[in-house]
Amino acid sequence: MKKGTRLFLIVGCAFSLLFASPSLAAKLKIGYSDWPGWVAWEVGIQKGWFKKAGVDVEFIWFEYVPSMDAFAASKVDAVCMTNGDALVTGATGKACKGILINDYSNGNDMVVGRPGIRKITELKGKKVGVELGFVSHLLLLKGLEAKCIVDAGYLKKSTPISKRHTRVFMPFYDTHAPNYRKHQRDLPDISHLNGWLAQDAEAELPDTQYRNEIARSLEFGLPGSDSIADPDISCFQRGELPHWSGINTFLKLPYLEDVRQVGDYDVAFVGAPFDIGTTYRSGTRFGPQGMRRISSLYTPYNFELGIDLRESLKMCDIGDIFCPANITKGHDQITKGVAHILSSGTLPMIMGGDHSIGYPCVRGVAECVEGKVGIIHLDRHVDTQEKDMDEIMHTCP
Repeated sequence: MKKGTRLFLIVGCAFSLLFASPSLAAKLKIGYSDWPGWVAWEVGIQKGWFKKAGVDVEFIWFEYVPSMDAFAASKVDAVCMTNGDALVTGATGKACKGILINDYSNGNDMVVGRPGIRKITELKGKKVGVELGFVSHLLLLKGLEAKCIVDAGYLKKSTPISKRHTRVFMPFYDTHAPNYRKHQRDLPDISHLNGWLAQDAEAELPDTQYRNEIARSLEFGLPGSDSIADPDISCFQRGELPHWSGINTFLKLPYLEDVRQVGDYDVAFVGAPFDIGTTYRSGTRFGPQGMRRISSLYTPYNFELGIDLRESLKMCDIGDIFCPANITKGHDQITKGVAHILSSGTLPMIMGGDHSIGYPCVRGVAECVEGKVGIIHLDRHVDTQEKDMDEIMHTCP
């Protein structure tokens, strides 16, 4: 972690409370962390200077980054941070004001040039790599402005890959190509490639349903403890994160207990844990639970397509169909379940189960449509027997 040239104590709208009358002021909460310039506050705490001065203040110890998160979430009134990080925090819209500089260090931020470049004026016409929005960028601009060369075309900018990422790359190509590859050419335009297009598409995705999921988690799962700086983390997990825990619905979707309300959704995931139709190896009855478990590692967002299913469809998991250990009865149950979902105007996504469940699923679909039902069958062989070993097994329609 860099400690920039100046270190600020930043306060939000509660800034005036520091100077209010001790009898009227609410307790001021200040976050600080492990850096010598800020640990000095501990001297005043242990010696009781704040109490003697009549200042009602509580200092709260954090790791550095969580202290900034706590300030941005309004869990503390003030925080110690570097001037560079104050710029980043301010860019999020959090109002803040520097009221105290408790260290000034000279030399941490600098421009490093090739041999022979000794003055900032010698950067004119050169290409400089810089990370936008940070202190080094600000200082470089100020220096170039002071020497009236800021418009000399010294920066080589990359195409922004999304609204969230805008960077200027170090010119390694220009440094090494003439010496090692013995050629010089312009870099190709790759903005039309799928990866870059997907990055741009990601920046345009809405986050309405994502925010609704967080609000639901906080309402049903209670806000996090006081030590949790991230305001989006609930006490009890009720959403997608973290991936390794929570109730195993498919993609961590809401579980719909009352299947009579399935018509309120666009898509319903349902398990058909049936493997009585196998002729060799059983075990696919555990397929729905296995698919739910592995799906917890993923999200509804697809990078290549630039689509977030959560923002496009209202989806739920309605659990498993009760499948008895009997081929006829199990198939009848699956048929009724699929027909119920589809007749409610919702698309069923069925997780099996052995190959034999295709037959009862198609029967359920046929009950809800007029005319013929089309089937796309992907398999290494055609399982279209009327019966197998005198039963409708996994090799049958």
